[in-house]
Amino acid sequence: QVLEECRRRISEYVMRNGLEVQILGPSPAPIEKIKTHWRAHLLLKSRSATALNAIARAFHNERSHSKKYRLVFDMDPQDLL
Repeated sequence: QVLEECRRRISEYVMRNGLEVQILGPSPAPIEKIKTHWRAHLLLKSRSATALNAIARAFHNERSHSKKYRLVFDMDPQDLL
């Protein structure tokens, strides 16, 4: 539910701004839980780094909007752990 809410909000932003971004997931992270925190991946793919940066900027303060989840953006991740 929480993950789908996050995906929906990002999808709405992408559509509203006409960005060409593919959203994959959410899916459980390989290490799904650390201490009391559950983790999942939501992958954003685009040929445009500008589009991805716009999304990262728009959702940078997402934690202040929701106590249910925290978003961490990793541009060009080396792995998905």
